[in-house]
Amino acid sequence: MIVFFCVLFIIGIFFLWKTDKTKTILITGLLVIPIIVSIYLAEMMPVSDRYLIYVIPFFFLGISSSLKPIAGLFEGKDITIIVILIFFLIQVPFLAIGYNAYFTKYSKADWRSIAESIEENSSKGDYIFVFPYYHRLPLDVYYSNTSHGTY
Repeated sequence: MIVFFCVLFIIGIFFLWKTDKTKTILITGLLVIPIIVSIYLAEMMPVSDRYLIYVIPFFFLGISSSLKPIAGLFEGKDITIIVILIFFLIQVPFLAIGYNAYFTKYSKADWRSIAESIEENSSKGDYIFVFPYYHRLPLDVYYSNTSHGTY
C-alpha cells in the first residue's frame, strides 16, 4: 500500500511542479528535511516512526495534488468520487490490522514484561547485556540485577 501512495505522491509532486514550483519546494522540504534529521538522530538515539507523525499532512498534500491529473483521466465527477472511496476502502483493513496488533507482542516500551521474561529465563550468576546502553535506564526501573543475582 505504501508503494501505491508513494507513486500517488510522486505524481502529485510532478503535477504540482508544473503548476506551482514554490508550493512543490515547500511540501517536499517539509517532508524531506524532518526525515533526513530523523535519520541523522537515529544514529545517536532511538527514533520511532511515531515521532514523524507530523509529516503525514505534507505527504497527504502531495497525494491530494495527484487527484486532479487522475480525475482528468475520467470523464465524470461521480467516477472520481468512486475512485476516492475505493482508495479509502482498500486502506481500512490495513489500518485495522495495524491498530489491533500493536499491543499483542513485546515492544521496547514494555519494560515490565521484558523484565519478567529476563527473570524467568535467567539464573544467579548469569550476565545480562543491554544493547544499546541507553536502554539500561528504563530496564533498571523494572529489573534489579542485584536482587536477582545476575551481572
